[in-house]
Amino acid sequence: MAEVGESPRELNNSMTGVLLAYVRRVGGDGTLAAVLERAGEATPLAELEDPTNWSSYEATLRRFQAAADVLGDPDIGRRAGIDLFRHYASSEVIALVRSLGSPAVALEAIAETANKQSTVVTMNCVESHDTTALVSAVSLVPTGRDKLFCDYTAGVLEAIPTVFGFDDGVVEEIECQRAGHGRCLYRVTWDPATSVDAEARAQFLAGQVDALTHRFEALERLATELASIGDIDVALQTVTDRAGVAVWAPQFLLVVRLPREQFPRVHSVGLTPEQAARCAEEILAPDPDDHGGARLIVDVASADATFGRLVALYPEGQRFLPEERRLLAAYAGHAAAVLATAAALAEARERAETIGALFDLATALSEVGTVDEVADRLARALPPVVDCERASVFVFEPRDAVLVCRGQSEADPYDDGPEGRRRGIRLDRSLLTRLTRHPEPVRFGHHPALDLSDNGTWSELGAAVGCSFGVVMPIVARHSLLGLVVAGSGRWSLGAPDEGLRDRLLGVAGIAATALDNARLLDQIRHQAGHDGLTGLPNARLLDELAEAAIATARRHGYGIGVLFVDLDLFKAVNDELGHHAGDALLVEVGARLRTAVRAGDTVARLGGDEFGVLLPHVVDLADAEAVAERIIAVLDAPLLGLEGQAHVSASVGVAVSADASETFDALVRRADRAMYEAKATGRARYRVAH
Repeated sequence: MAEVGESPRELNNSMTGVLLAYVRRVGGDGTLAAVLERAGEATPLAELEDPTNWSSYEATLRRFQAAADVLGDPDIGRRAGIDLFRHYASSEVIALVRSLGSPAVALEAIAETANKQSTVVTMNCVESHDTTALVSAVSLVPTGRDKLFCDYTAGVLEAIPTVFGFDDGVVEEIECQRAGHGRCLYRVTWDPATSVDAEARAQFLAGQVDALTHRFEALERLATELASIGDIDVALQTVTDRAGVAVWAPQFLLVVRLPREQFPRVHSVGLTPEQAARCAEEILAPDPDDHGGARLIVDVASADATFGRLVALYPEGQRFLPEERRLLAAYAGHAAAVLATAAALAEARERAETIGALFDLATALSEVGTVDEVADRLARALPPVVDCERASVFVFEPRDAVLVCRGQSEADPYDDGPEGRRRGIRLDRSLLTRLTRHPEPVRFGHHPALDLSDNGTWSELGAAVGCSFGVVMPIVARHSLLGLVVAGSGRWSLGAPDEGLRDRLLGVAGIAATALDNARLLDQIRHQAGHDGLTGLPNARLLDELAEAAIATARRHGYGIGVLFVDLDLFKAVNDELGHHAGDALLVEVGARLRTAVRAGDTVARLGGDEFGVLLPHVVDLADAEAVAERIIAVLDAPLLGLEGQAHVSASVGVAVSADASETFDALVRRADRAMYEAKATGRARYRVAH
């Protein structure tokens, strides 16, 4: 990466990246090398193609001019612009554009999204309608606009409808700065009717899944990388650098301070040391100025400490999209994890007997991904850290207000198994408030020498650990209860635990809160990537994974599996008569009814539109699958309520069974799909078996 301040950060390298990708695709690596040579390019190719990097206006223009000359293509600017969304389909910025829902809304937000690519061109939506919009672009570069960049802008605008599953738009430049106008003005039109194209819709949905997967993988890679970095400042600079994956901005600043440090640690991208120092002083103020939205400021905080702030910066007058705050906060969470671990280790160094255990705990938790993995690893690591005999970790489930045991340091001879542990211990509101507002260790037991609580909840927790005496430590993050650490020891019945126990438990809770909070975020991302956003059912991608596992199990045990392909009859009429809102509500209720019709262990998935799939992982004979198909048809027979008027729908069901699990899942789906069409052709509201 070029030294900070070496050249202006005016145009994001996504422009160069998409240009070079087009050149490589059209002319091959030899032509690409010729373009870079003609442009006098000395920057490594990997940096030129990295959208977290930025370049000057002049350097980027040289690359475009060189490509036009080498290829003999004066329209290359427009071709590169058209390719932008396809080339970066899984990036965070494209995901943000896609989340706006329609071309009209995306163009209305063009001022916020355009600054992801340029700090020297301002864009605004002059007016927008359902199928057309006027968009202006004004270059702030003294030399004015270049035709290649005018064409690039037109290409990007032409491609915006494709982000939402439509065909390319039509763009006309009706005013241009190069012709003496005060702005470039583009008329953009698109055809919403093209959204019915199944292939385009599939690409649109695939882009959403890819964006979620990309976000999850970027967070996972960063967590893995941080776990292997021993120097705190190297780790903090890594977080600052990687923040550009989530938020495309020309400058970033991380300003943090550990509890006992006098001076803050300052890490930046795109700022000179002098600029970073001045900005850091402003950012650490109690109520920092966001400069009219040009600065996106998030706190770097763990469960019990605020270390500082992470900031993304645009030039004055430009603004961030609302969704970007949550994305930047995820990276601030990684910085908080680094600092929380460092703070815990600093505390541990003052107590030689726990330094090894706390370090091992922080390292172990940084390597796991799910909530269950964090709880299990934490429970097994606790005994040497707090010098107890047994430990359990309970995770709080806010929807049911219960604590569920997810980790134990060792098997309990009186344990009634995983299902017993997961029944949950209910928390009343007053106790929940107390634990959240005052996250301090609470001791339980019946010895007069101890300051004990007689709350019955503590007795339940103690019984779960298998000890009559112990300590309960709440795990709290951002004023929310995440869970409890319960440590028990028979030795504590003889007197109060050692005075260092409170400090050690607070340190453990800080590390655990960061680990559990990050694990929940990753669990949510995993769930979103594998489930339909409307009905909450598994999507086609997750169904494929479940089917592969089911087929492998069925083959080992010698039984069959089945697939049902369910297609709603006359669903389009509901949308036409009652509207898409009612259609969405109907799909949600259909999903709920389908779940009641299948057996325990079967999986209902939404494949797209009004199509559903059912995986039957254990089929003894064809009658098993037919019984499920009959129940599905029956549960959909009653009118669907809760809509703007009653809706009557039915379903055509195709049934395919592999008696010995010898078929692939794709083959079963194809057979079930054909059988479904046979059912629909013979009158609907019935099923047919594939032979």
